[in-house]
Amino acid sequence: MRQARRLNSGVGSGRSCCAASSPRSTGGHLSPVSVCMAKGETAGSPAEIRSTFPAVDRPAVLVVDDEPSIRLLCRINLELEGFDVLEAGTLAEARAAAASRDLSVVLLDLRIGNETGSDLVRELHERKPRVPVAFVTGSAEIGPNVDGLADAYLRKPFTIDALLSTVKRLAAR
Repeated sequence: MRQARRLNSGVGSGRSCCAASSPRSTGGHLSPVSVCMAKGETAGSPAEIRSTFPAVDRPAVLVVDDEPSIRLLCRINLELEGFDVLEAGTLAEARAAAASRDLSVVLLDLRIGNETGSDLVRELHERKPRVPVAFVTGSAEIGPNVDGLADAYLRKPFTIDALLSTVKRLAAR
């Protein structure tokens, strides 16, 4: 169940804001979120979540997952904590995003369609050896081919607290 209410976004701003509460993936607790969209965007479109902080001054997190809902969940919560978030739904998109920006942390799904995140980690370590990586996985076991490649692991479903503490810890390195 999703509850939402409109917020006053200012006269003539061209933006519609909405505060929403949605159940977390771990038990029905409500997590408040504020989302602002430009005029003409709808909640069903891939609207970017805007922030009042300049992206230049914020640590950047790349979220790579083929599930749009996981990327959105990470984006909203990380932006509320002051991170700039880049999203990628494929490894090709992730490579382009990693090349375009200095990253503080990479959150990477182990399985992205038919590809594996471990290939991207090896490439990232060659080009950007200091960028910490956290694997996000629904698998109960981490196989030997990926063990030791990542700095942290988040198991799906993860709590918002686990997401935030993992990213903050890795960004502080």
